[in-house]
Amino acid sequence: MARIICVTTSPYPYGDNITDGPGYRAYSLFQKLRSKHEITILSLYESFHLNKLDESRYLEDGIQIRTIKYTPSRVAKAIREENPDVIYVPWSALPFLSRFKEKLPTIIDYVGSGLLEELATTGRVPAHLLKLTLDSFWRGDFLITSGARFRLFILAMLIAAKKVTLKGTTPTDPLIHLVPMALPPGQLPIRSPNGMDSKCIHLLIAGAILPWYDYPTVFEALDQLSREGLDYEMVLMGGNPRNLPFEKSVRARAEALGDRVHFTGVVPFRRRAEFYQRTDVGLNIAKPTLEDELSIRTRIFDYLWGGLPVVTCGKDEYSDLVIQEGAGFRYEAGDPGDLASKLLHLTGAKELMAKTSAGVSRVRSIIENDSAG
Repeated sequence: MARIICVTTSPYPYGDNITDGPGYRAYSLFQKLRSKHEITILSLYESFHLNKLDESRYLEDGIQIRTIKYTPSRVAKAIREENPDVIYVPWSALPFLSRFKEKLPTIIDYVGSGLLEELATTGRVPAHLLKLTLDSFWRGDFLITSGARFRLFILAMLIAAKKVTLKGTTPTDPLIHLVPMALPPGQLPIRSPNGMDSKCIHLLIAGAILPWYDYPTVFEALDQLSREGLDYEMVLMGGNPRNLPFEKSVRARAEALGDRVHFTGVVPFRRRAEFYQRTDVGLNIAKPTLEDELSIRTRIFDYLWGGLPVVTCGKDEYSDLVIQEGAGFRYEAGDPGDLASKLLHLTGAKELMAKTSAGVSRVRSIIENDSAG
């Protein structure tokens, strides 16, 4: 049994907490490891993002969570107090380890593609993020990522910066190891088409309300559905406490659609099943950017966890898997007419939805097999 410590600025989903991409990754990873290892989360999220400086301890699912002040000196002290065998850290949290100088095996996870999100929203990559990505290669003993495409992207940057050459890669040492995402435990039953309303489709957009998702196309598609006489209910499950002005702008755009569009605000991670169980289809509404093609969409994972078919415009590798296995449908990004057509096609089509249910089962099995061990 190893003592593993995770240092993260992402919200780890304990108690009534929310989570994000890196937090979801850590949660699903540690749920697999907790029976064989002693795991402690050093959570900087509360102090760094919420300005809550009181330190606390929690125990959930056999995993210890410590909320501590985010300063590098406090992080270094807390690591020494825990005396771990291994450190696990998402790459973007590396600056908080700058005062910990002891030699300790360190796993760096290239999860949460902040570089790409900046590119998608601002059209540029900040120099400090680029430097951190390149420098991080030398600060870990074991480097991992969850996406095959993103792994190649990081390697390409390292090669372009003359940090590495492909001559150094071998099957046993690929420089950056691919460790696929796993579905969290407690998967919901796959959505049965027999429970669908033949005259109304129930839609869900889960996850934070973020600038690199295409809400105008969705709202225009819903308006077209109304003109076609289709009844629907749309739930946007999640908010964006880190960017309230953007969340308010999305809410304002939806007002014209009336009371068939519902915003839940922030939903604790452990309560999300309540919304999945009332839904027919989960939507992934990415914009057509490089960020989309290279990302791992945790909301697609969670739709599959919830047993839902997926309607996606994404070109990411798990959108591709969903389409390949018949677990959903793809619409053309930025085309509200195509999205409306796909949703009309699904409404009341129980035979078609039964086929997608079988596809969801296949995708679940593939993900579980890929992430085994």
